[in-house]
Amino acid sequence: MFYYLQEHEIEEHIIIEGNADVFVKLEEFAQQAKHKVTPIFGLWQDVVDSLPNDSFDGILFDTAPITEDDATVMPNSFFEQAYRLLKKGGIFSRFMSEIEITPDYRQRLNKAGFFNISSTLCSVNPPKDCLYWDKPVMLAPIIIK
Repeated sequence: MFYYLQEHEIEEHIIIEGNADVFVKLEEFAQQAKHKVTPIFGLWQDVVDSLPNDSFDGILFDTAPITEDDATVMPNSFFEQAYRLLKKGGIFSRFMSEIEITPDYRQRLNKAGFFNISSTLCSVNPPKDCLYWDKPVMLAPIIIK
């Protein structure tokens, strides 16, 4: 995903990473990236409050749950943070294991302040040994502040 975002004209790419091994690779990536990359080490819950309001054009939330409860708690609690962090017109998207935006999911986004919500199904070709995705399509939510 890092590489895909770098293919676009961006000023800065801020990445929060809580896994120390992955963070080392992220720092290496930042050194050779086409556009500025600012790596931040830590869990999003621990660093998000230090980020200023209305400061992001886009947010991609792609996280692996640490516990089973995190699978729903993390995204729900992040929705409010995403709304706070995005500039007006900014786009929020996230990795979703669902293939549709359910009424419950839409309601949780509405509660955080998001009302311009759409999505598109994207064709994907995950490796056969991928542990977290085995479908030929993935939902890409497009959530605009």
